[in-house]
Amino acid sequence: MEYCELIRTARERAYATPRQFHQQKNLSCSYFYYTKVERGSVPELTLAIEIIKALGINQRRGLYAWVRSQMPDGETKALFADLGDAPARSTEQTSVNRSMVVNRMQAKLIATDPVYWEILLFISCHHDIEIFTPEQIAKNFKMPPSDVRKMLHDLYEYGLLEKDENGQYVSREWIYIPYDPEFFPLREQNFKRGLEKFLELDPSQKYRTTITRLVTPEQDRQIQSYIDALTSWIIDLPDERPPTAMPYTIGVFASKRGFGNG
Repeated sequence: MEYCELIRTARERAYATPRQFHQQKNLSCSYFYYTKVERGSVPELTLAIEIIKALGINQRRGLYAWVRSQMPDGETKALFADLGDAPARSTEQTSVNRSMVVNRMQAKLIATDPVYWEILLFISCHHDIEIFTPEQIAKNFKMPPSDVRKMLHDLYEYGLLEKDENGQYVSREWIYIPYDPEFFPLREQNFKRGLEKFLELDPSQKYRTTITRLVTPEQDRQIQSYIDALTSWIIDLPDERPPTAMPYTIGVFASKRGFGNG
């Protein structure tokens, strides 16, 4: 949330008008300048803290919003996501040339076999780095080349893959499955597949940790905001080339915890 939005929302909950708030709290700035703050101007730090305290806003949250408002783009704003913030998608993620969103018909194809999604991930991970022949993909996947060629053809026909000038299959760098309810089963399928691959690895090849504690609904929203910021940061890490770089899955989950055998 931007600083102006945080201030305006808190003021509207406590005071009917900006003038009423300005007069009752005797702010050090002019009334005219305060109205500019509610419309988007970012005040200097001393005044920003004064307004935060006058409205009873959590100081940490208020300063996060103040810093976030001064960041120049989505990448840097994502570093300061906080409670109630919408995910700040970077220019890398939202570029139509580098990303695509799976549609309803494409989702139906992927749902028929999780290997479709794995092939997409394998190709997208090497976007602009390496282009694989069907035979090379078959070798990596330990599958018959004929099966791989059929799946590549299906992905192409459904618009999930494209062909370059040499007729080789290529994909966008980022492929997203929407969060809409109708796509939930597919997201569950892919999460399960990723977890299965994770569990197959030797403990020395993976990192994992879990935290179980009491969490309020407000804290749950805050946790999700931080996860959104983390995922945006990971996506925007500088690209490296093999052999130092390899496909890697970073998964984060959070849910209510049940206990016992039921």
